[in-house]
Amino acid sequence: MTVCRGCCCGRAEKHPGTDHRAQLTAFQRGAARVRVVDCLDACERSNVVVVSPSPAGRAAGARPVWLGGILDDETTG
Repeated sequence: MTVCRGCCCGRAEKHPGTDHRAQLTAFQRGAARVRVVDCLDACERSNVVVVSPSPAGRAAGARPVWLGGILDDETTG
């Protein structure tokens, strides 16, 4: 999983009602690997995460899935 936490995503200024730190902790508990990046260049859809398939999944044809508007417990958990 790749989590955007740069210019817009993960910022209280843009999404003051979101507990960004708790959200990242939940991702880290639930995913095999979490990589935090500065910007995924999809600011209009913040908060953005990309869920990537395993190498075996990719070999079978699976592709990364981009998710936007990940702002609350319902979309995080």
